[in-house]
Amino acid sequence: MPQSATFSITQTHHEESLQSYSPHWQGRRKDPMQKYQTVYGTEFKMYDYAVSIGEAIQNPHIYYYDNNFVAATNSWCKESYTNLWGDLTYNISVYPTSDHVEVTKTVYDPSPVGHKMPPYNVFSGFISNGDSYNSYATDPEDVNGYIDMDAYGYYFLTGFGSNLVFFPFDNYISNDAPSSMPIGRYWTARSGMSDRNHFGLSINEPMVWPQIYTSLVSYGYSVRCIEDE
Repeated sequence: MPQSATFSITQTHHEESLQSYSPHWQGRRKDPMQKYQTVYGTEFKMYDYAVSIGEAIQNPHIYYYDNNFVAATNSWCKESYTNLWGDLTYNISVYPTSDHVEVTKTVYDPSPVGHKMPPYNVFSGFISNGDSYNSYATDPEDVNGYIDMDAYGYYFLTGFGSNLVFFPFDNYISNDAPSSMPIGRYWTARSGMSDRNHFGLSINEPMVWPQIYTSLVSYGYSVRCIEDE
């Protein structure tokens, strides 16, 4: 004869608050990392060698960088992959143009559901000549927005009326000492002009560089995703 019983399970509530900047991603890695923090018993570590994609996925708390100047120089990845974040039309020998905006979300994309990594020129409207390859602005008159040191970042016009979007100076992760100046770095989907470089936005006081292309993929930058239409 079947028997039944009723029992209760009590789960202990756990809440953890961390005072920190936003998470950072090494270029083309899926998982974020938080420097100088131990989260749920997992300690942030740095190792001076490159690994496979699989090993990187299994160890999201480890910052890998290959500094041997032989193979995957300054990259976390042993293999040469340039399209992990969805820029499937990337060609290392071709400079990007304004119509080079195709991004297809991949399994390695760090964005949440319904979003994806932005194209390389997504930040071009932040300065007056942002459509020009590798251009930057140091004159506040050329910046479509303004710096706010109280908020510790830049407010930029979005192109939709007078709406503004805020980008903080949340620094970045590297195997070098942290920058002493206010600085923020943000990745896009596109690889740079070598397989160890990647495109991104760089902001500091007083420079705004929407299409910096020499950023090493071993660096940990912030991510601002866009809607995946």
